[in-house]
Amino acid sequence: MPSVLTHINLANDILRLNSNLDKYKFIIGTIMPDCIDFSDNKEYRSSHYIGDNDNIDYMSYLKSGLIENYNYSYHMGYHLHLWFDEKNRTSDISELIKSKIKSEEQISIIKQEILVADLSTLEGIDFDKLRKISVSEFSTKLVKKVDEITKQIENIKPLTNEFKYLDSDRYLNYIKNLALKYAGKYL
Repeated sequence: MPSVLTHINLANDILRLNSNLDKYKFIIGTIMPDCIDFSDNKEYRSSHYIGDNDNIDYMSYLKSGLIENYNYSYHMGYHLHLWFDEKNRTSDISELIKSKIKSEEQISIIKQEILVADLSTLEGIDFDKLRKISVSEFSTKLVKKVDEITKQIENIKPLTNEFKYLDSDRYLNYIKNLALKYAGKYL
């Protein structure tokens, strides 16, 4: 599954394409499915709309009526998260770099390089504002997740290593193309 920063990266690309969405509620929606205890399989299956066939049923979420009835931007962000997770199961980001992986250490470096690439695209998001909205309108779990993201960003900022394994332009184009696909189909 993509990291939360990758989800935010994709959401930010979509926001550039569609200014009718509430920026922070859309981003909160794309974070919300991961505000769970991943060791609790039942909670994971529920938050990610995992069906009997073990696929993420993002269309069921879209058809649930939540999106039409309440907070469109939030629910479209949640739907985006589900859609991206399911897409990632069939066309994994790692396909972009799989042939270059030779060891566990390289996988760790690649994950770090993806985070650095994602960070380069998050301009224009005020994480303090995101946290304030989370505190006033959403759950404690979301506030904790936003705090984790903020801390992760602070830890990534000083990393200036060269990309050894990841073709960052190809990766960022992959995210942009997914944003175009999603926006064209659902927004």
